Amino acid sequence: MKPILIFLFIISNIGIAFSQTSGNARVDALIKQQKQAKSGQFLFTVNGQKFTEKVNVIKSEKSYGIIGDLMESTRPLTILFQTFTSGKHELNSDKNVIGIHDKIYIIKGFLDLKSSGNQASGTVSGTLFEINSKGKTSPTSSGNISGTLSGLIVNQ
Repeated sequence: MKPILIFLFIISNIGIAFSQTSGNARVDALIKQQKQAKSGQFLFTVNGQKFTEKVNVIKSEKSYGIIGDLMESTRPLTILFQTFTSGKHELNSDKNVIGIHDKIYIIKGFLDLKSSGNQASGTVSGTLFEINSKGKTSPTSSGNISGTLSGLIVNQ
């Protein structure tokens, strides 16, 4: 239960809520954007185990996020980056998280994005660090993540 609370806290920090409206215009705009987004796909491997996740791209005032589809996602997932441009984006924020087998991990690594207009694909590679039940991040690696993103579309 605590990993889910940690994830909800992280999501609230980037202005995304699971409710219909929040009363905050900026948050409500992000909720609307998430509902209208077209799902892409994230195929990834963690420590030899393969996963598939539907994802959406959202845009905030200062950054972009690849997040698990709120309607169809089976796990918490957030990858934040500054620009929707081709290139290698460093994932160094504690807000880049993924949930696997009832545990939440911070992703430290890179997003290599290939974008054209409002569409993109790319790869993610990095190291995972587990967030414990007290919200503290382990200083030692919990393994690696690598994967491909396809069908990403952002409303610019």
